[in-house]
Amino acid sequence: MKLCIDTNYFLDFYRNGKERLNVLEEIKKYAEHIVFPVQVYNEFKRNMSSVKEVEIKKFKESNSSLNHSSSKLVRELPEFEEYNNAKTKLLELSKALGTKLDSILTDWDQDAVFLAFDSLYKMEKVKRLETTEDNIKRAKIRNLLGEPPGTNTRTIGDEVIWEVLLQNVCDDLILVTNDESFKKNEKLLAIEYEEKSNKNLFIVDKLSNAIKLLGSQPAESIINYELEVTLSMDPYFDLLMELYEVRDFASLLNSSNSSLIMYIERTEVHDGLEYKVLYVGESKETHKVRWNTFYVNLERKRILVYDLLKDSVIPLQKWRNKSSETTGHFAFDFNDNNGVYVIGFDEYLFETQWSEADNNSIHAYSYCQSIKAIGYTDSLIEFPKIEDINDLTFNFSSISRRVKVGQLVVWENNWGNFAVTKNQKYRSTFERFSREQIRTRIQNIFVDCRSL
Repeated sequence: MKLCIDTNYFLDFYRNGKERLNVLEEIKKYAEHIVFPVQVYNEFKRNMSSVKEVEIKKFKESNSSLNHSSSKLVRELPEFEEYNNAKTKLLELSKALGTKLDSILTDWDQDAVFLAFDSLYKMEKVKRLETTEDNIKRAKIRNLLGEPPGTNTRTIGDEVIWEVLLQNVCDDLILVTNDESFKKNEKLLAIEYEEKSNKNLFIVDKLSNAIKLLGSQPAESIINYELEVTLSMDPYFDLLMELYEVRDFASLLNSSNSSLIMYIERTEVHDGLEYKVLYVGESKETHKVRWNTFYVNLERKRILVYDLLKDSVIPLQKWRNKSSETTGHFAFDFNDNNGVYVIGFDEYLFETQWSEADNNSIHAYSYCQSIKAIGYTDSLIEFPKIEDINDLTFNFSSISRRVKVGQLVVWENNWGNFAVTKNQKYRSTFERFSREQIRTRIQNIFVDCRSL
């Protein structure tokens, strides 16, 4: 399997990340998998100066306010002398940093990011892919015909990279890119790649996902860097990540074959305040799953949470109180997200999956990663009481179940916890049992059922 990293992923190292140099060193560990189009190398060198200029300008503008003069009222205060001395020192440091940044802009030997990038490109195990005249000719034709990738009518960089990959790579290929011209046309490009090489194409926007596809676990530096990149997109994410629930959810996803997805959906007004509505969920290979919706007001640092059960927005603390409940009701459209509906989080995470059967029943599946098994019994029509668990026998022999209206299904997750759901036609209900409540009581029954 081969790995190709697009130009913009490397350019982002100038914009983000305390871990960026560590990430570049981690990438080198996968050198034997890396294919490196010369076009990517040249694009990086051509664009890195303009990216550095923008970042340097941001720094200088952020410090320009230090040059303002103080009024007589301020100068007469006893603390002014100490303040003025500190400001003078800060101005000196700011000037020195500005000079250093200016030198990095023109002297590549002082640019740590470029030096690491350059050494990666020149590694012996890395396969460098030259651009031929035929690649350029085909890229021009692709551009004229409007075939993906590439949306720029002035340049054909994306088209050239794609033609180079088609000509030179004969293995399964992972492409790491944030370029929408690749991501939006993944299906078309995958078909073209398969026709050319008889192999598979995977397009991902995170290096961590690419490393998982290679059969390895991404280093902590890569996880931290990509999380920082996600959060740097908007200060609203910074405030949201202060919630321990969101951090725990992100950590849970990092340990699985999925990743955190966060973006702003819209703006709404509640109680006279403007809130950004943030989608937080899980990105899987075939679909994405909404975990929760948060409403963030940056000025007041207030966070509200969407209550699915009541279809309303509630304060953060009320949501936290409700999270400790072990019963509840939910309604959902199983035509969304491949029929996946998520109950709970952390060790009480249940990714239930459903599809339509007929007017009187629904299919339940144990395909999702968090689900270990699903159990079923014809005799159970009401939620079981804890004291009655030992008298029940569940059949866990199938990975799917046809559940009629009024019937229940037991879900076991990979943390050894259980949920019971009941089909009430257009509305389902669930009850969660803790490990102490149910596992000790029906562990033997589970063993017996599976041996039937």
